[in-house]
Amino acid sequence: MRLTRCTSGHFYDAEKYSRCPHCGNSGREVQIAQDSGAKITKCINGHFYDANKHGRCPICGSSDDYALRVISITQNFEQFGIEKHKSIEYEGKTVFQLGIAGEQTNYEFVLILLEDGGVEIQVANYIKIKPEKRLQILEAINQCNAEVRFATFVLRDENMNIVVKADLPSRISAESTGAAAVEMLVRLCKIMDDKYPLFMKILWS
Repeated sequence: MRLTRCTSGHFYDAEKYSRCPHCGNSGREVQIAQDSGAKITKCINGHFYDANKHGRCPICGSSDDYALRVISITQNFEQFGIEKHKSIEYEGKTVFQLGIAGEQTNYEFVLILLEDGGVEIQVANYIKIKPEKRLQILEAINQCNAEVRFATFVLRDENMNIVVKADLPSRISAESTGAAAVEMLVRLCKIMDDKYPLFMKILWS
């Protein structure tokens, strides 16, 4: 990496760009330690900018607190004892995969940290149903969605799986994202445990 500052004061990596991607001006290589007053930040897409001048990356609009949210989620998983989790980068987003043992069965969660800082949570294979039970299951799903807050039950017809979804809003601070995610996971486990017998009764009747 060759951190460079253009004549307009923008920072960029000269190994990736021949000219400043913000304004098109040329620049010279700088040393971060010698650049007083600048808070050099790297966004999720790898762009450099001065966070003292810009609240978000001026190239792509990503927030500089995205990395803090990733750290917050990872640390809270470890503090909560969720040892078997992993994260991958997919289409510019960080995706967490983890398993939690519920009272009724084991749940495989996927958490997607969105560009705006919000979090999508889902269990894609909560329960696999029998096609002949579809109408009864849909009635049970409607019942669950009417009774439950914070979670949504959905039937995916292509694989006959019941999916459970939840969201965390981007207005949650970066430092609190991890604790909020863990709290939502605990809440979802309880909801799914409570509703599990309802679906099993239909499937085995």
